[in-house]
Amino acid sequence: MLLHYGNLALALGWLAAPALVRGRRGRIPTTVGALLAAVGLVTVAGSVLYDHWTAAIGRELDPGTAVALFESVAANPGVAVVGMLTLFGILGPLVVYAGLARAGVAGW
Repeated sequence: MLLHYGNLALALGWLAAPALVRGRRGRIPTTVGALLAAVGLVTVAGSVLYDHWTAAIGRELDPGTAVALFESVAANPGVAVVGMLTLFGILGPLVVYAGLARAGVAGW
């Protein structure tokens, strides 16, 4: 649970990054990158709970039912979409750093 809530706290922290920019230069990339990073970290937090759920059904249900339930959930295309959104957690910070460097807050 600490990993889940830690990722949510990091997402909130990234949303504070645009407050570092004082002028117009770098504001757009910093804001876009912060949003991308926050979405990526929220999906990672959801994946942590998904992994916990997967382990719990293996312990609580009989093996046949657990496998059928897992395959039913894993076949949902939304699971793949959320898995791809986690890549924003890698791309977002890079965009934030570029925006902060453009604004003069951080060096290149």
